[in-house]
Amino acid sequence: MSIKNYNKIIIPAKFNTIIDNKTIEISKEYSKWVLSIKDERINYLKKYLKSYNISLNCTEKSLKELFIWFSNNIEFREQTKEELKKYEKFRDVIVNTKTFSAETVSLIFDIALFWGECLISRKKNIDWSINSVEKGDVNYAFPLIADDEDGGLNSRQLIEVVAYKIMDKTPLKDEFNNLLDIWIDMV
Repeated sequence: MSIKNYNKIIIPAKFNTIIDNKTIEISKEYSKWVLSIKDERINYLKKYLKSYNISLNCTEKSLKELFIWFSNNIEFREQTKEELKKYEKFRDVIVNTKTFSAETVSLIFDIALFWGECLISRKKNIDWSINSVEKGDVNYAFPLIADDEDGGLNSRQLIEVVAYKIMDKTPLKDEFNNLLDIWIDMV
């Protein structure tokens, strides 16, 4: 079954140039917007996965089922010539010509929010924080999971790395639970 019917995230037009306009103010505003739709997106993900008989609830079994389903359902496409042009300035760099479908990008976004909630539920002194990192920082714009003293964890970036590993056919097993076990003591 294809994820073509997965509800794509619609990012407000004011954030369309977020990569070009890297300011702390835009980063904070985008983070606030993401957190304002967090529950809606997680609820959509849960409802969508019920059609696959997967009940999301942050248990080890649930995260394992989610990972197996995700591994078998992410979709990618070839990048256009226009998209590949942005890499021309990097010489001697191998560029992957594949990228994720819009539905997969939305799925990564939603799973990142759900996975983040699972991490927060297991460690009570952490929560979502508004991202106010400097431009050029790898965590720019997405809300972070942090305690009061730490820089934070970008769950979207983490889930995207998992998706790239799946795309590259890297052998993985129960990765969402493995990442929780790793990050529970690091955040």
